[in-house]
Amino acid sequence: MTHAVVSGLGLDMYSVQGLPVIGTGEVGHICRHALRLLTAAMEANTETSKFVQLISLLDYLAYPDEFRGMTDVKKIIGRHVAKSRAEYDEIGTYFRYLTSEGSKSESNNGLRHNIVHLGRRLEDLTDAKARKAVLMRLYQFIGITLEHLIKHSSAPWSE
Repeated sequence: MTHAVVSGLGLDMYSVQGLPVIGTGEVGHICRHALRLLTAAMEANTETSKFVQLISLLDYLAYPDEFRGMTDVKKIIGRHVAKSRAEYDEIGTYFRYLTSEGSKSESNNGLRHNIVHLGRRLEDLTDAKARKAVLMRLYQFIGITLEHLIKHSSAPWSE
């Protein structure tokens, strides 16, 4: 069971301040859909499912209206997340671990490659500590990117 209806606890939502308001522009609609996708990923039954859905969400955040390869996606996400050139390069290296290490002529041991193309499970590829670190890093990438998009949520995507 993934959901349960419970009585309210009397939380005063009027005292909550500082929450960003998502605009009604094209970027705002993208943000709302991304938040729905994030909710689905967080409620997924397995860590493998969470991983696949989070990677797909990164694809969507980078290019919501077209398919691009992960090489392009990691550049966009890296620009949102990195605070320096060194951090940007590290994120690029980390994306190779997440998606596809190696070339067509070499053994490919990226997590996404093993899960999507070889039918393996994240739970079999990593230990509990490593899985938690991977998922937390993906949440970080998504959160920072979403935060940036929400700031511009009244704008058209072309801007």
